[in-house]
Amino acid sequence: MLFEISLVRKGIVTADDFVRALEMQIERRQPIGRICLEQKRLTMNQLFLVLAEGTGQKLPFGEIAIQLGFLTREDLAEMLLLQSERTPTLSECLVQAGALDGEELERERRLFRLLTVEESSHTMIRSEGPRAAAV
Repeated sequence: MLFEISLVRKGIVTADDFVRALEMQIERRQPIGRICLEQKRLTMNQLFLVLAEGTGQKLPFGEIAIQLGFLTREDLAEMLLLQSERTPTLSECLVQAGALDGEELERERRLFRLLTVEESSHTMIRSEGPRAAAV
């Protein structure tokens, strides 16, 4: 998300574009319960029991499913990984929302990586400076 925030700071995308892309990303994120059903980790009955148990609680769906003994931590980690893989990136959402085109996005990403690598190497040189001189 640091890259996308840098696009806002540089004025390449607006704050409204950024929020719109975030909303788009959230809308396209598949619920964990749906993924658990699809992957046959939960039955429909178990799904409804988790949802009923979660009413009025602030615990995430997966934590409740673990407490009820329907999922293991490993199951949940796998389901969250699937969810993450299926969710479009914020950059993809910015392009889909028309905030910028794919070429501009990739150009800015290359520049961002270059600057990030350059900045981290300067930081490393500064932090190693006195030690390097003493050796």
